[in-house]
Amino acid sequence: MIKRGVEASKAFDGRAMWIWSSEGVSGPREAGGHYRIRFFRRTFDSPADGRLTVHVSADSRYILWCNGAVVSRGPAKGDVSHQFYETVDVTAHLRAGRNVLAARVEYYGDVWCDYGRGGASVSQMTACPGFVLDGTVVDGRGSAVEPVTSDGRWRVLSDRSTRQQMAVAFSHCVGYGEDVECSLYPWGFETVDYDDGRWEPALEVTAAMRRDNDRDSFMPHRLTPRMIAAMEESPEAPLGRAFRVVGQGGLEAWSRMPAGGSPVRVEANRRVAVLIDHGCETTGYPRLTFEGGAGGVVRLRYAEVLTDESHQSADRRDLSSGDVRGVCDVVRPDGPRRVYEPAFWRTLRFLRLEIETADRPMTIEVLTLRFTGYPFEPLARVETSDPTTSAVWDISWRTARCCAHETYEDCPYYEQLQYGGDTQIQAMVSYAVAGDASLGRQFLYQFDWSRRPEGLTRSRYPSRVAQTIPLFSLHWILAIEDYWHYTGDVETVRDLAPGIRAVVDYYRRRINASGVVGVVPGWMFADWSPDWPFEQNQNG
Repeated sequence: MIKRGVEASKAFDGRAMWIWSSEGVSGPREAGGHYRIRFFRRTFDSPADGRLTVHVSADSRYILWCNGAVVSRGPAKGDVSHQFYETVDVTAHLRAGRNVLAARVEYYGDVWCDYGRGGASVSQMTACPGFVLDGTVVDGRGSAVEPVTSDGRWRVLSDRSTRQQMAVAFSHCVGYGEDVECSLYPWGFETVDYDDGRWEPALEVTAAMRRDNDRDSFMPHRLTPRMIAAMEESPEAPLGRAFRVVGQGGLEAWSRMPAGGSPVRVEANRRVAVLIDHGCETTGYPRLTFEGGAGGVVRLRYAEVLTDESHQSADRRDLSSGDVRGVCDVVRPDGPRRVYEPAFWRTLRFLRLEIETADRPMTIEVLTLRFTGYPFEPLARVETSDPTTSAVWDISWRTARCCAHETYEDCPYYEQLQYGGDTQIQAMVSYAVAGDASLGRQFLYQFDWSRRPEGLTRSRYPSRVAQTIPLFSLHWILAIEDYWHYTGDVETVRDLAPGIRAVVDYYRRRINASGVVGVVPGWMFADWSPDWPFEQNQNG
């Protein structure tokens, strides 16, 4: 569970080091492109009554395990000057004797974003690769037993199994899909019995610093406690309600995907595909369990709508009217039983599962999905005498859930970016329906962090690609007022007051002789017009 408060304030006092592998930091760059993944491990001993709370962050994303169980994903999206860290109590996963902490860290900074050709995630701000963790095992009396703070005692492995999988014209701001060679993946590295004897000692880069203790640290990140709750992750559930088989042989008998029932065997030298309709758009972690199939390939392709050959949207209710063209993950089996799950959540209503076997058959055991999103709980609901209201309400609330994770998002499939104009409305929905203002409060601070020297906020933030829509700075001020009306949180409003004055002064300086605001540089966008080409929008 994520903790905030007193314990978090003790984190990163200068002992914890940012760590990485030697290549790509002080040694030659590794081969294999710009998609850098590192695996980290630290074994340690704990007494039977041991307790452990850790503070953890990374540039750019991490997954943290304790004795094989996922205990944290992050960091929450922020910026480099406000590098969020999670505070996690892992005591429930400790055992008497030998234990292990393990992490998988991805770095996105070597590749820029490209709307037309895909690339790194726009919403993940980054500076240089690193992983950092602070924590000490204590016994039942609170006495220190063993520090597990990130330093040279951690072990690191440079990944060679995963490459980026581009989805041209579909991964505008979402980032990469994965292409995983199973024979090269360090299966079981997150468990205590894994042998890391061939891994190298982690390279200590420099001491980690909190933002409120800003002294010398050659990493530019200034660590800040996470402002929001951990994401909800629901139990695994069957993926899909309707299916259409594409291809020849092997899968024609499927009436549903296996979800705890009988596995399905795909014979050697077959090419088959199944089109799955989940029934509604969702965000989550697909999970595929399979065995055999060495030399073959499995593709999981995701879409929120079916499209025809001209990329026009088809009828969602008719599985024969289109196909899935979109973000894709690729898995290359090596024979043993494997479980594949992408490191980052996916957005989908439709999934096309493509299986291509070589000389070995493959068995598909189960395909499930685990929903993830910001943990909003609906406390309010609108009901009327019109029976369609319930359906509209359900669609609207599901849309709000799918567009809220570590930040609000204008859309979860194409962009995953937090825009000022969009988020003002999204936050009000959260206040009124869920009574939860945490994500809205974070949005207000993040836009304050984004302000340019002359006063305006950026139009979207966090974002690696700078963009300024002057009107969205005014939406930010209105959103602060909305927040105050719903929460009465005067302290936060006082914190943000200098930023409000900076925006107002920016506009006041541009009042012309007629008494109105004159020309304002930037993208003068209020809403899309069908007669307004994208290129013209970008050029003002």
